[in-house]
Amino acid sequence: MWFPSFRAWCSAARLSVLAYLGIIVFPFYAWINVLLNVLWLIAVNFQIDTLWLIFLGASIISFIIGFISYIAIKALFRLLLWILWSKPPKWLLPAKSLKVNLHKFTVLTVATLPLAMIFVLTIAAETGIEMIANIEIIKHKDFIANLVMRFFWLWFVSAAYLLHWFPIRQSETAARS
Repeated sequence: MWFPSFRAWCSAARLSVLAYLGIIVFPFYAWINVLLNVLWLIAVNFQIDTLWLIFLGASIISFIIGFISYIAIKALFRLLLWILWSKPPKWLLPAKSLKVNLHKFTVLTVATLPLAMIFVLTIAAETGIEMIANIEIIKHKDFIANLVMRFFWLWFVSAAYLLHWFPIRQSETAARS
């Protein structure tokens, strides 16, 4: 079956709320760093130096901070549900399982990759691959915000396909409560 199931679309919709509350920023910048590092390696004929390792480390730290913020926002959401309801509906509660949370964050992160690729390829086309090391990402913050919002549909479709191709098994969703 090539088209994502209804369950995958619903899971992508639930994930999009968390992603666009600000979590998408961390994977987006991490992917930008990774992609810029790859382009920079190509530009310098694959000569690895300490600056390259520092940027790669920054990317890994950004992924870790993104996962921590994902868990924190889910915990705040769970707390808000418990404040609003004495016993919230089970379908509305976020998963407690670390494995399920890691799966959802991985889907969120991989679905962000096409957006980062569009940004990096646009910037590389404007500046040239030789100047890729001199790019100041902060200068492009309005362009990044516009790109992330304009291509929400691309992120959403990517997340739905990823959730369709790599579903969570029933035994793992039973551990949600």
